[in-house]
Amino acid sequence: MLTDTNQSDLKNNLEPLLPISNKTKAGLLLNPCSGKVKKHLKKFRAYISKFSVFQICEASSLTEINQTIEYFINQRIELLVIIGGDGTVQAALNCYFSNPQVMVMPKILIVPGGTTNMTAKDIGIKGSPIKSLSRLIMLMKGERREFIVNKAVLKIVQNKRPDVYGMFFGAGVIVNGAKFFQNNIRRSGITGELASFVVVLSFALKILIGRYSEDLSPIDTQFRDDRSNSPEFTCFLLFASTLDRLLFGLKPYWGSENKPIHFTSIRKNSVKFWRSLLAIIFRRGNTLGEVDGYYSSDSQYLSIFLHGDFIVDGEIFNSDRKNGALHISTTDPIQFIVP
Repeated sequence: MLTDTNQSDLKNNLEPLLPISNKTKAGLLLNPCSGKVKKHLKKFRAYISKFSVFQICEASSLTEINQTIEYFINQRIELLVIIGGDGTVQAALNCYFSNPQVMVMPKILIVPGGTTNMTAKDIGIKGSPIKSLSRLIMLMKGERREFIVNKAVLKIVQNKRPDVYGMFFGAGVIVNGAKFFQNNIRRSGITGELASFVVVLSFALKILIGRYSEDLSPIDTQFRDDRSNSPEFTCFLLFASTLDRLLFGLKPYWGSENKPIHFTSIRKNSVKFWRSLLAIIFRRGNTLGEVDGYYSSDSQYLSIFLHGDFIVDGEIFNSDRKNGALHISTTDPIQFIVP
């Protein structure tokens, strides 16, 4: 599993991939409503029409994506190309891991066509979505040698609720930021990291002027990981991920245990909040103390008591304490193609 995606580490963690042939069982899922795809849908459709080796399906709603993935599972495809953002990738992964018939996961190539594309960027996919498709065409022709990155997926389990799979889990102000985007930013047509920047800036201004209104409400929570068993506390935000970098390329955790789940929590009214945020941004989080309200670790598992909403790769779910803790672990690593 990758612990960093800089060039030296990337070379050490990549495996070569043979060119795709006409014998490869391949499926392509295009989400026509993904942020970047929607703006250039005709261009995307023109490109994917060249992929005669692929079984191509368009799907945007959760029901449609589930139906598409079920079809691909029945076809036993070996390679899945997903053209969409983090939410589309999450829905596809969730369907695969929730299906007991799946014995072997296909290799996955993500074409970053969504509003947020943290997973694609973290595993090393660079350039525009069209460039990714161009590289895929070269791969199919045997003109390009591609590579695979192994990365685990979070598994989130709570009693009486369906299991949820994804790459990023968040709660607190992160959920409120997602709701703010859905209610205020999505309809504007702003996509990519610019949309994320608008949300972050809006919330930063509210925090700066001390407006802990309903959309900045903290949560009461407890957590337990490999290292700590916390008492209940009021949390400003917490998140866990198997991704090494998040939005804007940030790496906002500083655990040193070399385990797959990166976890960070920040308490409400933590000491020197703005100065500490700068320390986190510039990767000096290890200078922050737990006694001051900052905690981060690398863990094999997490148990989080939470009442209310949480987010997985941009999709909002609900947790009820009556059903006990959310138990977060990881799957075996799956193979992502780096185009």
